[in-house]
Amino acid sequence: NSVALFCLGIPGAEKTIIVSIVIDCLQSNLKDHDFKIAYPHYILRRVDDQTVERLINNLVKQLLRSKLPPPSAVMDAYNQYKKQRPHPLLDDHEIFHSIAALYKDGVFVIVDALDECQMGDNVRFKFIEALLRLQSKESNVNLLATSCPVP
Repeated sequence: NSVALFCLGIPGAEKTIIVSIVIDCLQSNLKDHDFKIAYPHYILRRVDDQTVERLINNLVKQLLRSKLPPPSAVMDAYNQYKKQRPHPLLDDHEIFHSIAALYKDGVFVIVDALDECQMGDNVRFKFIEALLRLQSKESNVNLLATSCPVP
């Protein structure tokens, strides 16, 4: 079963150190297992570029790097994307889950400093919803997020 953990703390509460310890423990204790740790990368200075789709797409790319050849859902989406103009909307969640399923011992999505995700077009709220959808589906996706309190 998958797990979701949200750690809230004031600035300077060492949340990033806790995340580093968790990552180190996962890598040490699961080194002989088939798992992946993925981190969304925020584009802090370019709010307009920071969309939920780009954040999820970044996670998909990280998962895909260690699993070749890609699953058929990824290849089908890629072929559809190449053929159609304008480009079709891809179901990033379906693609994410098809790749995550390849890791028999799970996927760990670690989001440190969620409060630093820019607010442009309500991105942070939408990103939290998207993360919970990724994790809540019956899958092997585990979620750890840290944040300072935000309104």
